[in-house]
Amino acid sequence: MDQWTDPMRRMPPRAPFETGMDFYVVLERPGYRVSRRRRIKNKVGCQHRVTKDEAMKWFQTKYDGVILNKEVGAM
Repeated sequence: MDQWTDPMRRMPPRAPFETGMDFYVVLERPGYRVSRRRRIKNKVGCQHRVTKDEAMKWFQTKYDGVILNKEVGAM
């Protein structure tokens, strides 16, 4: 068997310490595109931005998620 037909060769080796999955998301409110568009750019106000605390609360309520190593307010 060569590397294309052998299913075990396609899998990358796993490190022994990998037990979970880390991921991140970007949360934005509707209308945030005004800061990225090409024409008539404008700033997004402080009241319209999503804070770290709001994002953590949203994740916990929407997906019943657990946040590890939470350091709220430490930037």
